[in-house]
Amino acid sequence: MTRKTILFLLVTAAALPVSGQTYSPEIVYELMPPIENSAVSFSLEVSQQPGEMDTQIFSVGADDGYFDFSGLAQNDIIGSGWGVFLDGQCDETYARGDGGFGPDYVCNEMLDSEVAILLSIYAVDLEANAASTVLTIIQSSNPEYPIGFSPAGAMLSNLSAGVSIDVAYLQPDPGNITQGYSSLLTIDGLFNTPAAGSLQLTAQFTPEEGDPFVDYQEIPVFVPGCTDPTAINYDPAAGWDDGSCQFEAVPGDVNGDGVADVVDIVQMVNFILGYIELSPEAQAIGDVYPDGQITILDVVTLVDWIIN
Repeated sequence: MTRKTILFLLVTAAALPVSGQTYSPEIVYELMPPIENSAVSFSLEVSQQPGEMDTQIFSVGADDGYFDFSGLAQNDIIGSGWGVFLDGQCDETYARGDGGFGPDYVCNEMLDSEVAILLSIYAVDLEANAASTVLTIIQSSNPEYPIGFSPAGAMLSNLSAGVSIDVAYLQPDPGNITQGYSSLLTIDGLFNTPAAGSLQLTAQFTPEEGDPFVDYQEIPVFVPGCTDPTAINYDPAAGWDDGSCQFEAVPGDVNGDGVADVVDIVQMVNFILGYIELSPEAQAIGDVYPDGQITILDVVTLVDWIIN
């Protein structure tokens, strides 16, 4: 996968604030793999800077695709996540009321240092077109977030067109202002992608006080296939390399990378010494001194080819 492809997949949120208040969560999406007509993992990475209003709930809607809940049972683990909560210095400023929110707002003081947690997402209530889930901590670096605690829940729903993911925090924290955080939620293999093109995504964040924040993005969905023009099965329509590329056999190319070079010599020597195994196909390709087996004569022959 090229660097350009990765940049297309991880699109930073384009902020469209609804009001002038300091409230602009960021969200990044990822489909893995981002290929058409397939069951894939769907990830949401959400973050806020210290000093912003706390988020109460947020929802994400996609204009196409669907969740497949068939085969799931109650308490099945359907995803995972992590969170890193920062030690933002917002308590004194905002408690005094000179941070732009007024004197009644209090910084979230649950945390006094950076905290990392790991989550599992459990299905707790299943219907044909919806699943209610809870996010439960399975590892934590701070007793304020103990193992087994469920800080949030999520509803996954199929709509008449597309899907929605609604996340709500089950137990509100004691403050209104966030110390800053970054969190990732991944739904494993339940989201079925549409045909190749662009998936339109709309996120709405609702703060504990003030107006919502809305974000619009689109992420690509690719045709899978071989993207290497030198392969015999190159597919010009493919936008995501699925590892299916096939190349004409190059004599001596025992590792199958399309060229006979010193790497193949090393592998042949290691095979002769018994350090590695080679498939019957690779042995046939490496038999450049054609006597039906790989020996030192094949190594000498390949070295001669490379040098000359």
